[in-house]
Amino acid sequence: MKEFKLLLHEEIPSLETPLEMLEACHGRIRKFCQNLIRLVSHLELEGNCPDAMQSAANILRYFDQAAPAHHHDEEEDLFPALKEAIKGDSEEVAVLSAMARLEAEHSRMYNDWQAVRQRLKALSEGFSIALNHDGVATRFAMNYLQHAKEEEELVYPHAARLLNAAQLAVISGQMVARRQVA
Repeated sequence: MKEFKLLLHEEIPSLETPLEMLEACHGRIRKFCQNLIRLVSHLELEGNCPDAMQSAANILRYFDQAAPAHHHDEEEDLFPALKEAIKGDSEEVAVLSAMARLEAEHSRMYNDWQAVRQRLKALSEGFSIALNHDGVATRFAMNYLQHAKEEEELVYPHAARLLNAAQLAVISGQMVARRQVA
């Protein structure tokens, strides 16, 4: 049986730099999505094994803990601050539309996650199940990868341009507080 290796992630910046932190979270999301896609392939070829069980547990933990905090960072902190900073030129109005769509995607991804989550939990406990029999695991990963890319291209550059140091400090404080509660 082939050994299943995890893709490792690099260190993340400080919460004191919220935009860099959000982008770094996207880097971690990418790696966990890639691990999920690799796990689907591994399970189809090799079945469940201790390394696959550990990978399932790691993916489960990340998307249960870190990903929801990331969504809250955007929905409760970044997006509202950016909405306040937008003055109304046509390019900025397009950002409002993108943020609304991206926020709605958070809900859809959460629903897909619930299906994937139950399967990963079973796999992490040693059961042999079809993780992707209906395509939901791959769909979840691919949609998340596209979602992160769009946030980085459509929202984050405007946040970097429009939000001042005081606004970013408030966002940073809220992100820190959210993680201390967790």
